Amino acid sequence: MASLEIQNLSYRYQIGGVNNISFQVPSGKIACLLGPSGSGKTTLLKLISGFLKPQAGQISIDGKIIADDNHHFTPPQERNIGLVFQQHALFPHMTVEKNILYGCDLPIKEKNQLLDQLLESFKISQHRNRHPHQISGGEQQRVAIARALASRPKLLLMDEPFSSLDQSLRDQVQAQCLKIIREQGLTTVVVTHDEKSAEEMGDLIVRI
Repeated sequence: MASLEIQNLSYRYQIGGVNNISFQVPSGKIACLLGPSGSGKTTLLKLISGFLKPQAGQISIDGKIIADDNHHFTPPQERNIGLVFQQHALFPHMTVEKNILYGCDLPIKEKNQLLDQLLESFKISQHRNRHPHQISGGEQQRVAIARALASRPKLLLMDEPFSSLDQSLRDQVQAQCLKIIREQGLTTVVVTHDEKSAEEMGDLIVRI
């Protein structure tokens, strides 16, 4: 678990971006970034994850500055942050099992135990040897989230993770995934443009 603090963060494009954003996410809580398309929600996730450098302000995890407008900048691969995107971004040539374990550096015995636990938790054990094109969209998204969790991140970032699913499937997968995230006590930031989803998911809502 980790706390996240954003202070006066800005990154401007010619059109759009984020401007002077500040908020805190306590350890183990879920924050929803709520706002319309183009409001800068995805830009903010890119700043937190390290794909962009701040033009102003700073980002801290557990009280340690990982990026600011001076010389602090921790590379993305050293931030221990899990990422889940709207599009599942699974490797098509890999099985479900190999997709989940991609990037997991545990010893083999622990890795296999974690895999079994995630497959069972997400109810996708029967698909472990299948490829992404052989399973449904909802199952693919569960695999994507399981892969993010398998890396044992301090912080999980999710960009519209359920919006590509139809409403009934969205509610089911969202509830299932949030249950697991809360059981693990994982600090999470979720981007959404849907106020109802934000209220259902978030311990706090940050309006962008």
